[in-house]
Amino acid sequence: MFLSACTAFAWGPKGHAVVADVAASHISRKAAKKIENILDGHTMVDVSSWMDGLRGIPKYEHVRTWHYLNIDPGYTYETMEKNPAGDVYIKLFHVIEQLKSGKLSHEDEKDYLRFLIHMVGDLHCPMHAGYRFDVGGNLHDVQWFGKPTSLHSVWDSKLIESCRPWSYSEWTENIDITDKKEIRRITGSPIDAWRDECLVVRDDIYANSPKGADLSYAYCEKYAVAVQKQLLYAGLRLAMLLDEIYK
Repeated sequence: MFLSACTAFAWGPKGHAVVADVAASHISRKAAKKIENILDGHTMVDVSSWMDGLRGIPKYEHVRTWHYLNIDPGYTYETMEKNPAGDVYIKLFHVIEQLKSGKLSHEDEKDYLRFLIHMVGDLHCPMHAGYRFDVGGNLHDVQWFGKPTSLHSVWDSKLIESCRPWSYSEWTENIDITDKKEIRRITGSPIDAWRDECLVVRDDIYANSPKGADLSYAYCEKYAVAVQKQLLYAGLRLAMLLDEIYK
């Protein structure tokens, strides 16, 4: 039985804005111009959370499962039963293929570009690779500074909002890098490696976030670097994909 494990939004609007902003600072001028035209003058930051607003719209019902994947302990992506409706990993390849095809109408290309901008961020959010049995951490109850919540919710937006009092542009300023060798290292790995990196972070999160735990300042400091890394990597890799598509 497949339940919707995405009952909250990966990274929240600020996190997705950071991913898009990092990407925007690294794409080529040629790609940037094409993207501006496709998005009808809107920026990537403007549309970075658009996909989270599609719930309940019949036209987009088929993308409901494109935000996440679920792998239970003891399984790998290859051995875990797949959701027949697809997941963020497998559908990312579909989105890239469609954008590279050159056969999309303007409106369809705009949709697929907005999917790409959002899905790369989702693929780097650890709790969007959560366990199926706890619905991606939504049934894993914890407290956040003394208030009841779920582990999924902590990682969707609470860490970003609580641990660093930055705007999305300040996040970009603080985490972005210019070292070309390091950027090549980060962007040179295949998409399955991005997925598996996220699973390593996810496993550490579950190990250090027992049910009922009151997570607060120490938790923020423990995972601040992981949050920054996942957002940065997502942004750099998104830029790489966009340059590849719109070269």
